[in-house]
Amino acid sequence: MRFARPDSKIAVMFASVVHLGSVFSDAQPVLLGARDLQVVDGPNGITAYVVATPTEGIWLSQWTVGNTGLSLTSSAQAVGAASVGEDPVVSHTTTSNGDTFAVLSGTSQIGLTGYDTDNLTLEGSFASGIDADLTHFVMHATGGTTYLYGIEDGSARPSVWALDATGQATLVDAGVTVTSPYQDSLLIAGGYLVAGSTGTRAITVYDIASDGTLIAHQEIERSDTPGISGTTHLATVEVDGTRFVIIAGQDSSTLSVYAQNQNGRLFLRDHIIDSRNSRFDGVSSLDVQVIGDAIYVAAAGSDGGVSLFRMMPDGQLVQVATLMDELDTSLSGSVTLDMFSRTDGDLGLLTMASSESGISLFSVSETATIVADSDGETQLAGSVGQDLFVMTADAARDQITGFDITEDMLDLTAWAFYRSPTQLVINPTATGAEIRFQSLIGEEVLVITSNDLQPIDPNLLTAALATGPDRYMPWWLTGTRPDEVIPGQQLDGTTVNDTLQGGDGDDVILGRGGIDLIDGGAGADSIAGGEGSDRMMGGAGDDTVSGANGYDHIQGGTGNDLISGNNGNDSLFGDLGDDILFGGLGADLLEGGDANDDLSGDAGPDRLFGGAGADTLNGNAGTDQLDGGLDHDVLLGGLNHDILAGDWGDDTLDGGSGNDTLDGGEGNDSLEGGAGADQLSGGNGADILSGGINHDQLSGGAGDDQLFGGNGDDSLIGDSGNDTLFGNSGDDRLEGGGGTDILNGGLGADTFVFRGGSVRIEDFQNDVDHLLIDPALWGGAALDPDEITALAHVQDGTVVFDFGADGRLVIEGVGTTTALENDLGMA
Repeated sequence: MRFARPDSKIAVMFASVVHLGSVFSDAQPVLLGARDLQVVDGPNGITAYVVATPTEGIWLSQWTVGNTGLSLTSSAQAVGAASVGEDPVVSHTTTSNGDTFAVLSGTSQIGLTGYDTDNLTLEGSFASGIDADLTHFVMHATGGTTYLYGIEDGSARPSVWALDATGQATLVDAGVTVTSPYQDSLLIAGGYLVAGSTGTRAITVYDIASDGTLIAHQEIERSDTPGISGTTHLATVEVDGTRFVIIAGQDSSTLSVYAQNQNGRLFLRDHIIDSRNSRFDGVSSLDVQVIGDAIYVAAAGSDGGVSLFRMMPDGQLVQVATLMDELDTSLSGSVTLDMFSRTDGDLGLLTMASSESGISLFSVSETATIVADSDGETQLAGSVGQDLFVMTADAARDQITGFDITEDMLDLTAWAFYRSPTQLVINPTATGAEIRFQSLIGEEVLVITSNDLQPIDPNLLTAALATGPDRYMPWWLTGTRPDEVIPGQQLDGTTVNDTLQGGDGDDVILGRGGIDLIDGGAGADSIAGGEGSDRMMGGAGDDTVSGANGYDHIQGGTGNDLISGNNGNDSLFGDLGDDILFGGLGADLLEGGDANDDLSGDAGPDRLFGGAGADTLNGNAGTDQLDGGLDHDVLLGGLNHDILAGDWGDDTLDGGSGNDTLDGGEGNDSLEGGAGADQLSGGNGADILSGGINHDQLSGGAGDDQLFGGNGDDSLIGDSGNDTLFGNSGDDRLEGGGGTDILNGGLGADTFVFRGGSVRIEDFQNDVDHLLIDPALWGGAALDPDEITALAHVQDGTVVFDFGADGRLVIEGVGTTTALENDLGMA
């Protein structure tokens, strides 16, 4: 086994990091293609679980983690559903009766696979009953029951299962699958479920009801963050009574710290961005660990290393060490890590890299005392040994005494937009030095008194400045710290008819049973009507409102609202703001109102009206009616026989399966019939119509249109305008209308109809296709085919009918007029 134990230390900045050794796949093949790891401190000591994907199958291995190294305990090849999963993830969990499992999950794996932690034998009881393709899951106990929350690839909300004492699962609530924003990471924080998304919504915080179901409590859009993109990792920790949630943005290479108030809502406290002085580009792993009074946060990415931070009581992250890849460490490429508390009281770190099939073990101990600044004028004092003075952005005059230039350091990275020592004005004084920095929020002044009361050389002080990631807080641009929103209240209804009124804060209102009247008032409210036919109003703010069984009437009010009708024939109104409406089961009415809304009917014969704004309407199952309204809308019929009307704007209509009716209305529209015998009408504008599968009827309407019949025996009419018609396969009927039109029948025995205008038939098949001409073009008399061909002539190898001002027809594919006699008739 290649297990190096170098004597040298990787000492970077303010912590001593000792590489205790590495194990690679040349010595242990179970590490070949290592993908994920987790460290657990259990009854058998500190144990690591590693999942790998060698050339054949998926392997799970168990390792004993000692103070001086690693040793392989057992290994097993995954079987069943786990053996075919992609991007496997290993987790450790305990059921309510005390059984512990190492659990494999991942995309393309149906359900979860549990292994007994004693010997890695397959344990079929854990999570049996879950048939979903889960990428992430967490567990939480409430109301005497343990619930499992899991998300699938493309899920907009977690699914919920109840677990019995042995771990068998029963579905409680199925998640919603959408294109975007979908969720990609989960975390339990302070009794709330936090979900991260790689889509447009960065974070969603859910209330967990006593029955395990979820109520969206807070939604943080990506545009409302300091620049988080691709939330793929979450971590949480409590510091001095305050719960913090750390959010890793993979696409933005950022770490963000949010404080959680007593109502579960998150407020930004710190935001750092990877730089050349840190190692978490494209964040691939995140972990937090408590060692005594110290809170450590570790992050790694794809830049060959790890950044280690201490979290301050206010949530600020201070980089205390960076690890960089060496020949005998597994830190190259995309890194996965996990931290743990060693038996000697130091911090332990286990890493694994995508480009190196191996694992590396480190120990970490601090070498400096951190002395933290606070808001306003602050006096800080040095102590014996190395000190790290960490300053904050407050535009105040701070003082440091007892500064030892030979070993102490300064961290100024929290000053607003501080990036380089060249931005500083450093002047020596009789007893030390003074640093001035002009920021957007005001001037920072730091007066330093040396431990020997002698002047400090500015060059030496510059060398004592700590480096690290860049930092950005949105309030730096305004100069005013944001106030936390007014705390909300929680209102619980009863089983009878209740009237519940929220306040100006972010309220949680539960109607329970009965026919309830609920008004959230101002603030970002979470409202659940419960059983009964309820009337609910979100009011001002970004609200989340959901019905249950019953015929509910829900109005979002102003703000970007999320409204769910669930079961029953519900009426949902988004009103002002960019709203998301889910009808659920039943015959629902959904109206988006103003702004850009997303409406989904779900099952049942639903009616969807987008209103003003660029809306997306999806009928899903059921015979639905969709009306886009103003602006450029997207309408999706889904299953069954739907009616879609684009109305104003350049709309996109897709009927889906079923015999659908599509009307583009005003604007340059795109219509797709899909499967089924559909009727498509472009309306005014330059439209594109595609019939799809089956026998469709297409009418271009006014404007220069393009019509495509698709499969089946289709009818295409261009109407007014200069149109292009393609019948494609099937026995189609094509009629241009009164403009300058091009007709192409495609495969099959097609019928071309000419009533006037300037028309060119591109692919007439002699003795296969048919041509019908309106007799009004020659005065209305009934003529035999040979008499009709007498009205034509041959020009440049094509047959031409020229009726002067009444119309001109050019036929390609036949070279003589007599060849048309068997194919001619009157329209």
